Order: sequence, then structure tokens, then C-alpha cells
Amino acid sequence: MNSQIETGLARSSEIRKMFEAGIALRARYGADRVYDFSLGNPQFEPPVYVQQTMARLIDALPAGLHGYMPSAGHRSTRLAIADFVAKRDNLEVTADHIVMSVGAAGGLNVVFRSLLNPGDEVIVIAPYFVEYLSYLNNYGAQAVVCQSAEDFSLDCQQLEKCLTARTRAVLLNSPNNPTGVIYDDETIGAVAELLNKAQKKYNSIIHLVADDIYRHIVYDGKSCPSVASYYDNSLVVTSFSKDLALAGERIGYIYLSPSHQLKQLADAFAYTSRIMGFINAPSFMQKVVENVVSEPIDIEFLANKRARIAKILNDAGLQVTMPDGAFYFFLPVPGINNDQEFCKFMREKFRILLVSGSSFGRPGYFRLSYAVADQVIDNSRQPWCDGVGAWM
Repeated sequence: MNSQIETGLARSSEIRKMFEAGIALRARYGADRVYDFSLGNPQFEPPVYVQQTMARLIDALPAGLHGYMPSAGHRSTRLAIADFVAKRDNLEVTADHIVMSVGAAGGLNVVFRSLLNPGDEVIVIAPYFVEYLSYLNNYGAQAVVCQSAEDFSLDCQQLEKCLTARTRAVLLNSPNNPTGVIYDDETIGAVAELLNKAQKKYNSIIHLVADDIYRHIVYDGKSCPSVASYYDNSLVVTSFSKDLALAGERIGYIYLSPSHQLKQLADAFAYTSRIMGFINAPSFMQKVVENVVSEPIDIEFLANKRARIAKILNDAGLQVTMPDGAFYFFLPVPGINNDQEFCKFMREKFRILLVSGSSFGRPGYFRLSYAVADQVIDNSRQPWCDGVGAWM
């Protein structure tokens, strides 16, 4: 077996382990007595207009829909997405700036495979999505972890210290998984200034790669700025997994900043999709998102879940900070500050499944996803109160 795979298996994602533990616990105790907050897998159906679009397309499938198309994706799909992005970000975006991808994970791997050589450095902001380090390891790149500030805002002084002649990219995720923090206009502008300065200093190109998968899941009237509006060498990767609850359909796209070296990179992404074996993003789902990409996203039901679980967590005695976006709480472990032991305790004693902050590069915290059924939230009240009380 490949040595990197062996190493990866040994440190396999804690999120997936919790997901599998949840299946086993539900089989043993019943679904209504297990409270699985571990996985960012939306436990709700896609919006009605998405389901209706699927049904309509199935009833009248266009000829040739199940065949190959250019690796960048259907031209009509890319046109629809480009039109949506252009209006949203007020930028001159065309279909040539869009490359369809097999979800955001596939998109990030395509970007990194296209850009990176062994030994190159990519700056990752902690807390970070646990799989980022594995993605970079796939291509022999070095992850340079930059810790965020105490309130999880981006610490530009720390970021500047991390920039070197070997930096090829900075990876941002906003709203952030696991914290829900949004990097505002001032922050993105400051990052752009730092990267422009570093490019001149090292006579290099540094890409700003934005994982925008939660961009449309924001609360309380807040908004999430586009990195492409601030920095020329920007690449945005996103998918419809979270906001449209299409995680299993593996459909997303890469969006190149209009001021980028367009032709060369777009061709590289399409070529890389082919040689990595993706070939192209799922054809049917491209047509689905082509028809729904401009529809408004209603997240009031997620805001309601956020408020309900926050009330329970407060009542349990936890220190709660409301997230500005995404659908996670990232909270300090109470009392004895051992995040892994706390998650193990809550799972084994009270069947509450969480993920330790250590998995995200920030020990002393735990993450919970509230993209779950209302019943899971409501039924967890007493276990939360009993569990936190027993731990303390």
C-alpha cells in the first residue's frame, strides 16, 4: 500500500469516525436516542424548486445528456453560472471564467494539482476544514498553518509572518468551517495588500484560493465579500452541497477572477479534471444547477435551528458565541480543557456526537453541526444538560 495512504488511514478524519459511530449507536439504541452533531451533511431535503427542476428534466431529457462534454462543463451551464456570479459580484465574468467541478472537494484538488509542485507552500488558516491538509499532501505541498486571532478573525500580522518565497497560495474559507466567522471587506482588502506586497518581494505569483462553499449561508443581514473583487490572482471554489442540500450529488464549480491569466489556467483545470479521472462534473446535475443557480436561498429554517440549539447550549452552561454564517458552533470545552476527552465522554455517556477542535487545528474547542433534524435538537436538551453537568 502507498505509504501516504497508510499514514492517512492512521489519522483518518475524526468527522468520518463520528459519522460511523453514529450509525452504530443508532442501530443499538434507536435513532431518537442518538444526537449526532458531527457531520456537515444537511439533514434536510433540497428546496422544492430544485426537486421540481429535477423532475422536469427527467420527464424531458435533452438528447445526449448522458454523454461526455468538454471537461470544463456544459457551455450553457457555465453561461448561467457566469451570469449569476457577474451580477452578484459586479464583475465582468464570462463562461470562460467558470470550470465545473465534482463538488468543492474535487474543485480544490483540481486547483492544487494544477498549481502546485512538491515543496510548494500553501497557507491555511486555523481552525480549518480537516481535509485541507490531506488535499495538499496529495501533491507533495507543504501546509503552513496560520492561527487566527482569539475571536477567530484573520490575524494579518500572523499571515504576513507565514509568507515566504515558497508560498504559492493562501487558502481562505469564509464563512468559516468550523467557526462560522466571516472575513469582511476590510479583512479581504488587507489580505490582498499583503499578497501584492509579497508577490513583488519574491517576484512570484501567489494565488488567493477561496473555499466559498458556505458563502450564501449567512445570518442577521450580514454578507460575505468576493475575494475576486479585491485580488487579481483569485480563484474561487464552491459547490451546491450545503446551501441546496446536494452534498451527495457532487456538483460545484471553479471561478477564476476576471483579471486572472485566464486561458492558461482554465485549460489547466479542464485538463487536470480529465487526468485525475473526474473527466467532467455530473452531466444531469449541471443542467439542474443551470436552471436554479439564480434562485434566492432561504436560510430562515437554519437560523431557527441555530437559535434553538443555542438556547439549549446556554441552558447547559456552555459559553456560546453565535456564528455569523455556515451551520456550526465552535465552542470552548468547559472545565477540564481536553477537547478529545470531552467528545469521547459525551459520546460514550450521553450519545452526543461532536468533533474535537484538535481535528481543526485548534485544541480546547469542539464543533457541532446544527444542519440536523429538529427532533435531534429538541431531544438533545436533557442529554446536553446532564452531560455538561457531569463533565464539570
